[in-house]
Amino acid sequence: FHQQRVLLAAGRDDPLFPISGVEEVVAAFAPGIADHEIFDGGHELPPAMLAHEVGWLLRELNAPSR
Repeated sequence: FHQQRVLLAAGRDDPLFPISGVEEVVAAFAPGIADHEIFDGGHELPPAMLAHEVGWLLRELNAPSR
């Protein structure tokens, strides 16, 4: 059974999706499925984080099936 991994990126000061909500969402996934990264900022993803997240996605897409 293959479980797709997910990544949640959240701004520390995001008024739409507070960090406490991010932590609840991550905890709802089975262990090892959800990665999360917290960055300084609000609801917009900074360009440097976007590049990092694209790298994460490319690594996941090219990883062998789990």
